[in-house]
Amino acid sequence: MSNCALTKHGANYQSWWDGPDRYKNINRCEVSMIQRDVFFQMVEIFAGGTGLDIGCGSQRFGGTLGIDIKQPCDIIARGENLPIKSMSVNYVISCHSLEHIPDTEKTLNEWMCLLKPCGILAVIMPDKNHFLHEPSVTKDGEVARHESTPQEIFTILKKMPCSKILLFNTRNNNFDFEFIIRKDG
Repeated sequence: MSNCALTKHGANYQSWWDGPDRYKNINRCEVSMIQRDVFFQMVEIFAGGTGLDIGCGSQRFGGTLGIDIKQPCDIIARGENLPIKSMSVNYVISCHSLEHIPDTEKTLNEWMCLLKPCGILAVIMPDKNHFLHEPSVTKDGEVARHESTPQEIFTILKKMPCSKILLFNTRNNNFDFEFIIRKDG
């Protein structure tokens, strides 16, 4: 693993979850940060309109409304209980936040309800096969105890009504995976 100091817009990506001593086999560096940015840029361009970045922390992505459990962000709320009108946004993105929410399937269904017809949901999350958060370490008071494997998430996505899986990518980086689903029009 590279011991690079990952910074963008003043954010330090080598933070609460990361550490070269504990995760020697993780491929998490500038390249994966660039992959994330390009991934979300494609979603933003493809979906257009209004978007939400759920679990944005202090750095919301692009032209989205940032949602997190504390400031600074546009909307303070928990990811599983959002004060957003159903069918009101074109896209929802989330990076490394879903694992902090107890009911993954219920949360994904709620996020889909926020989307307009043909809206896009794009998520990046840690791969439980390669990465587990330290249970005693918290981020903003939250413990990540709900990590999933790509196989577990794929099973949930296949059951989701009125949606189509557009992309499911394990990225082969021994750290995280990503998916995009579209709400039927």
